[in-house]
Amino acid sequence: MGRDLIWDAKLGKILAQEPLSQSFDWRPGGKLVARKIRTLDPGSDEAGYLDVQIYNFDTKKLLNLRDVVFAGWSHDGNRFVVKADDYTVQIWGQ
Repeated sequence: MGRDLIWDAKLGKILAQEPLSQSFDWRPGGKLVARKIRTLDPGSDEAGYLDVQIYNFDTKKLLNLRDVVFAGWSHDGNRFVVKADDYTVQIWGQ
């Protein structure tokens, strides 16, 4: 299985290697990226739930969200919505 390489273009070097992402969603007009990762079900080694990591390029902080069914940015980039496998919905932002 492949790996994601987290690259600093200014420094020209790899900062980290992470498990392969399913997709990336950039915050419109911002410096946040949501990285979607499909996890394996530990009991069967089949595709499990989606985990989401939101990375802030300014502060270098990382928010980890587990067992996600859906996640995405609003059109204006001010909110991020997550639907979890327990049917809860969380909305972050202004």
